[in-house]
Amino acid sequence: MELLFEYMNRHLLVVKGSSVSYILEKKDKYDRMEKYITYKSKKDFRENWEEYTITNKYVFEGTREAVILWLKWFNRRAYDEIVFRPYKHYEYDVDNYNKYNMWSGWEYEYDMNFKVDEDLIKNILHHMRVVVCNNNIEMYNYTLNLWNLILHGKKTGIGLGLTGIQGCGKSTILEYFGRRILGDKYFAYIQSLDDLTNKFSSLRCMKSFIICDELDTWGGDTATANKLKSILTQTVTKLEKKNKDAINVEDFSNYGFIANYRYPLRVEGKHDRRYLLQECNMIYTGNKEYFNRLNRDMGSAPLKGKLTKKEKIRARLIGKHFFHFLMNRDMSEFDTRNIPQTKILQTMKAAATPVIALFFYYFIEYLKFTKLTEIKVTAIYDLYGEFCNGLDYEVKFTTHTTFSKKCKKEFAIYKKYVKRRKKKITTFAEYSLDDLNNCSKKIYKLHTIGKNVIDFIEDEKNEHGNNGAGK
Repeated sequence: MELLFEYMNRHLLVVKGSSVSYILEKKDKYDRMEKYITYKSKKDFRENWEEYTITNKYVFEGTREAVILWLKWFNRRAYDEIVFRPYKHYEYDVDNYNKYNMWSGWEYEYDMNFKVDEDLIKNILHHMRVVVCNNNIEMYNYTLNLWNLILHGKKTGIGLGLTGIQGCGKSTILEYFGRRILGDKYFAYIQSLDDLTNKFSSLRCMKSFIICDELDTWGGDTATANKLKSILTQTVTKLEKKNKDAINVEDFSNYGFIANYRYPLRVEGKHDRRYLLQECNMIYTGNKEYFNRLNRDMGSAPLKGKLTKKEKIRARLIGKHFFHFLMNRDMSEFDTRNIPQTKILQTMKAAATPVIALFFYYFIEYLKFTKLTEIKVTAIYDLYGEFCNGLDYEVKFTTHTTFSKKCKKEFAIYKKYVKRRKKKITTFAEYSLDDLNNCSKKIYKLHTIGKNVIDFIEDEKNEHGNNGAGK
């Protein structure tokens, strides 16, 4: 009878708490949990196992349900808490507090003595470097390091955004990392904004990598952009299924965003530390030979035909080498905050910066250079108009009065009172340089104007002859 109970212990478990959960595990070929079924109640649990009975005339008369006897067995597998913690292993101890980890392992087991053959994975690395990272070596190394952190069970808080024409291969490597390296259990592919933001979160919970494909509206939608920022960095989320109570679970999800249009995400100036963006290289678009070779290495069927058994075995070996290549990266000097400033990221930072803030950055430098101590409101407004026209920006403030109010409200510039003797009234007429310097500090706090954005705009002006980076 104990042999039967030990067999049941391999597949069945109980999670204790305010409401007891009964779980059936389905194992993979490596004896790891691949899928699971949760029974709503003890009654449901029994009904699914009632055909299994035990007869033992030395212990009891007649027959008994095996599952009832197992539930009463002192060595039954019972846990006190369900968690999802990637790359974390918990030893089961019948006498202590036990945590049941919904993470059971990546597609490959790490072997510290495994020797990586980079020649085997050269096609994958080439696609990452040339196509995905557009020959940007800094981004190439940064992305590989991000994936190392994910494999070590970290939530990076960085969204990887890729844009490019259809068929350039931007999604190929992301999906390969999610499905073939992490595993389908810990990967999701989302093509609907509702699936990402609605309250029923089972699709995105207990995932380590999620691809969001062509989700509309978030480039300019502030509400959606704020939700995305929260999702990227939140450490706890609610697991909520229909007709079931919501529970809080730790959030280890990392995100990749792919789109055919150029500006898929909302970036917020210098201090944005949530997005790594790149416009993919389209050099191999339409090259069937190139993608057939790459797909075979990744274990995907070529554009026409199927993989042979030999090709499947080889693809599995390549995946193992790529997995260990990522796991063995030197992370001693890596800092996720040092995001590579790609050209498209700089463009989006400039586009997200209010024009008036950009103007005041230049204007204050102009005042310091000319050593002016005072300047009239109308003169500042005229310079603002010239700045906008020179960079092809819209002149948002149509009068110097509305412009003046904006300056006072947003940048805390306080004008000097000047007594007009003839009219005998007090009017706002001039700014002092000290106030404008305070304004400069305010700009840095409110709109995060940074040297990288300013340098980028200067480069754009030089390259295109005073045409701006973007409205």
